[in-house]
Formats: sequence, C-alpha cells, structure tokens
Amino acid sequence: MGEIVLKDIYKKIKKIAVIGSSPKENRPVYKVSVELIKRNYEIYPINPNYEVILERKVYKDIRDIEDDVDMAVFFINSNAVLKEIEKALEKNVKYIWLQEGIVSEEGRKMVEVNNAFFMEDKCIYKELLKIENSL
Repeated sequence: MGEIVLKDIYKKIKKIAVIGSSPKENRPVYKVSVELIKRNYEIYPINPNYEVILERKVYKDIRDIEDDVDMAVFFINSNAVLKEIEKALEKNVKYIWLQEGIVSEEGRKMVEVNNAFFMEDKCIYKELLKIENSL
C-alpha cells in the first residue's frame, strides 16, 4: 500500500472502532488506542467483557455504535476475525484494518466485494508514524 494512499486514508477517517480493546496497559491494543486518541481520532472500544476503557463506553458489538464509523481496527485472533469483519461491513465501515499478525484471505475477499479498503498484518500506529515522520 502506497504512502500517498495511506496519507489520504488518515485524513479521511475520524471515527475508529477498535475490536478487541483491553484496559490492560501492557497490551498493544491499549497503547495504539492511546496514540490514536492523542491524534484526535474518536475511538469506540469493542469488547463484550468490559464497560469502560480509556474513559470511553465499551460496546459489545460494532453494530451497537449509534454513530457512523469510518474504520474498524482488529486486535483479535485471525480465526475470529471473519465474523467481526462481516459485522463491520453491515455497519457500512469503509476501512478494515487487521493489525500485525492478523490475516484473513476470506476477509479480504469479503471486503473487496463490498468496495471497502482492506489492510492486514500491519500496525496502524506504526504506519501513521511513518507518515508523520515523512512530513
């Protein structure tokens, strides 16, 4: 994925659902969420096991979010990701991002059929840092 395309995406997105959110400060999902918040992205934590993470209401399902969501970032096991991608597409999310170590060929096909953007096996924060450092 070209840097120019990613720059465009980072400018377009404002609201990000974080699937697999955790209140545990040592988890990558927590650290990435903090960095996204620092950059003024509105995050919506998704995890059926918690009520509040980073002072934000936690949703059990992406479809429970009242607002439109621009991007869904996945911090869950590759085996569980397909069902959650389906939910994000039902919510009309246009950017699907699977974090480092998460891949899904079936998910890619599903996203492409729905004319949405798909990224897998990359850290959204690391990619954002590359763009920030190139400015």
